[in-house]
Amino acid sequence: MWVTRPLKFSSNAMCRAIKSTLLGKKTFEQLLTATTVGDILVAIKNTPYEKFIKSTLEKSISKR
Repeated sequence: MWVTRPLKFSSNAMCRAIKSTLLGKKTFEQLLTATTVGDILVAIKNTPYEKFIKSTLEKSISKR
């Protein structure tokens, strides 16, 4: 029994970590109504994915 308890807690922690990165309803609505790349960037701002988008944009700009 003592072996399964740490696994239970670690899986709960993993679920909470994954859930924290999900986008909210408002963000999804903004993404669905986005008509330009700028609209998408505004919708992604202040989400866990902002850092990924910024680094991707910086890499694509530096290749030019």
